[in-house]
Amino acid sequence: AAMIEELPEVWQLTLADAKAVRTAGGLYDSLKQSERDDLGSALVAKLEKCRAKITDMEAANVVSQLLQSLPSELTIKDKETVHSANDAYNALTPAQKKYLTPYEESKLASAVSEMSKVEITYVDGMLAALPGKDAVTAQSRSTIEAARKAYEELTDEQKRKITNLNNLLEAEEALK
Repeated sequence: AAMIEELPEVWQLTLADAKAVRTAGGLYDSLKQSERDDLGSALVAKLEKCRAKITDMEAANVVSQLLQSLPSELTIKDKETVHSANDAYNALTPAQKKYLTPYEESKLASAVSEMSKVEITYVDGMLAALPGKDAVTAQSRSTIEAARKAYEELTDEQKRKITNLNNLLEAEEALK
């Protein structure tokens, strides 16, 4: 009981309190039902609210940490981090999203938009660099297949912005 009482009020919680909330929750979970019943509903409610808030804060913090790890100038090497941050953001509940700042939400939107452009440029560059249909050899197969795979990973909207698709189609035709 004392451990729950010592927890900050829910509105005062920070991520620094996560360990204390987990410890109190673990001790509560290890109690027999009769011991839990002795605690009183107010303490149990406080613990549950603290657990829920810490869970929400930690989920939002995953997105924050991913955003902080992004460089100011994105390259194709940042693709996974941007997509991971966006996926993590999309998995957040509305309550969890409240722990992100408007700046973080804006940074994520900008990163997703910028990464889309980087991916288009990267794939278009791959397609531009493919050998012409008269220069395709058996050794070209892995390069052509990698270009096809990269193209297929694009969204339909991104594919519409690709200008060198004919290079891929001609190279694939020459492989047959």
